[in-house]
Amino acid sequence: MLLTGAGFTGATKVILSDGNYSLSTTPKVSSDTTLSFVAPSIAKSSGLKKLNFNATVVVGNIKSAASKGSTYTYSKAQG
Repeated sequence: MLLTGAGFTGATKVILSDGNYSLSTTPKVSSDTTLSFVAPSIAKSSGLKKLNFNATVVVGNIKSAASKGSTYTYSKAQG
């Protein structure tokens, strides 16, 4: 997944949360305005199949404001 914004240099964590569930992942910072991350699996999260989340970026001790809601849907790997 890709996020755009500002102040991403030094980001260490992206937190995806809907208020009840929170998942975190480590971002790859491309520039101060762009970062990407692999969404963590929600397969083991109490049967959760879909997460409407807000993304928060952590840089040092500072957390960004949460993004507007996005939808992440888990699908079991086929094969």
